[in-house]
Amino acid sequence: MEIKTKKEYQFCEHDGFPKIQINGNFKCVAEFLDSLIGYKKIKDVILRDRTTYYVFENQYELPLLCSCCGKPLENEDFNSLKMEMIGRKLEGMDIGWSIIDDGREIADFRLMFSPKSGDKEDVCTVIAIESVRNMTRSKSLTHSLRKKIKRLKKRRR
Repeated sequence: MEIKTKKEYQFCEHDGFPKIQINGNFKCVAEFLDSLIGYKKIKDVILRDRTTYYVFENQYELPLLCSCCGKPLENEDFNSLKMEMIGRKLEGMDIGWSIIDDGREIADFRLMFSPKSGDKEDVCTVIAIESVRNMTRSKSLTHSLRKKIKRLKKRRR
């Protein structure tokens, strides 16, 4: 996946976030993401084809892609990530710019998630803006629930 540099983006007149093209129209990445999953809880974290996805309560699935290369973010402990993120709400977004080894200036799209009960700190996930363009909406059961149903059916056989 090609990662855009700062020079290649158009920017939102209201908040300065980059715009992304969705269905032929340019939309502010923050406004677009907020309209889909703002203040929605993460109800599952799944791994599909080596890509981790946050699955929100309204069935939107956000792939976690690296801001510098666009490849799936690597996480060393998937189960810990899952336990840490389930139940958190998307509460804010921020944009930062990093200069990578080849001199290009790329966007670090920061998502801020609410503290869980008992926690004092919120959690930040840094992803590629292109992650938003690759969001999907599941029309069926969550991945974890589908796996549980499959296991139960196998046990009954």
